[in-house]
Amino acid sequence: MKIDEILEKYIEKIKQELSFYNNNSYSPYSKFKVSSVLLILDNKSNLVNFIGGTNIENSSYGLTICAERVAVFNAVSKGLINNYNNKWLSLFLYVPVKEFVPPCGACRQVISEFVKDIPIVVFNKEFEFKIYYLSEIFKEVFGPSFLK
Repeated sequence: MKIDEILEKYIEKIKQELSFYNNNSYSPYSKFKVSSVLLILDNKSNLVNFIGGTNIENSSYGLTICAERVAVFNAVSKGLINNYNNKWLSLFLYVPVKEFVPPCGACRQVISEFVKDIPIVVFNKEFEFKIYYLSEIFKEVFGPSFLK
């Protein structure tokens, strides 16, 4: 399924999920709320799963975790790894600011552990969006081949 088809078919559900997770953001220090939804196709049932996450801050700043990683870890915890059973279709982010805020480097690295390329759709506060592709914004990946 191409990103245009996904947006056409699921845009309202995606916005609803992003808003829900954004309201659950735990960001008392930065006040910078981020939500994320990963769309995953179950190849057996042909159903699309919406797996979400939100940023979770900690007073020990280094322990803060981004919404994108929460969504990815949530998917992995549910057994929805990108493989022959499941296909990761796209990742959606919502940050209620004027700019389009792409994933940080740590999130790009974690996403790349599970998928080589994926459309990443970033919404701003007006729910305008910009589409990035992981392969374009994260060209030099540290992967398993370096561990041999």
